Amino acid sequence: MAGKGGGAWKVAYADFVTAMMALFLVLWLTAQSPQIKQAVARSFTNPFASPEPPRTGVLDQSEDAVDNASSRGQFSMTSTVELNVLKRLSQQLIEALNSSAAEDLSSVVQMRIEEDYLRITVFDKPSHPVFEPGSQQLTEFGHFIFTTLSWQIAHYPRRLGVDLEGHTLVDERTGRPDEGPWELSLDRANTVRRLLLDYQVPEERIRNVSGYGGSQPLNKQEPGDAANRRVSMILKLR
Repeated sequence: MAGKGGGAWKVAYADFVTAMMALFLVLWLTAQSPQIKQAVARSFTNPFASPEPPRTGVLDQSEDAVDNASSRGQFSMTSTVELNVLKRLSQQLIEALNSSAAEDLSSVVQMRIEEDYLRITVFDKPSHPVFEPGSQQLTEFGHFIFTTLSWQIAHYPRRLGVDLEGHTLVDERTGRPDEGPWELSLDRANTVRRLLLDYQVPEERIRNVSGYGGSQPLNKQEPGDAANRRVSMILKLR
């Protein structure tokens, strides 16, 4: 009698495990971004087609940049996931700045996703000086901006590679005869590098520190525009 029907529980258990796996898959899918849901839907509809649409717009990314990335075949499932991670990171950084500031900082700090990295540009404006005039020394306001960003980068759960770029005006004065715009732009980028290290960002994650002087103005028609005086932090998932 003990041997009769002894295997029925195995069939029931297998059905139960299959149902639980299906439930977990559904719960996982419902928690994903719209881009991933669309990619999964396309893979079931046509498993031999590319999992990504020809364009994926993130933040204020230009259509030209998207078209160029698409032509180079960069829109894989992985790249879409990374872009969404960078988008969430930019939102967290904006929230951290706004929660501690008494005013809107959108004119001072600009975040833009370009291809597969996040570019954070901090402008040194006369109305909101980030550095002391002609110096790599941070103002109190500049220290607040970069310490807030550094703390968030240091504690972000994903590993981020960091590039730093310093830019000044073409005729930026430093008060020292042996130092011009090129040296000043590099010194300012190095100031931000040291701040990142102070906030426990591992040194190996800082990949490059560059100073461009006034050679890459954002406003080429007006080289003296304050928008050309800036430091950029480029964050890329590693």
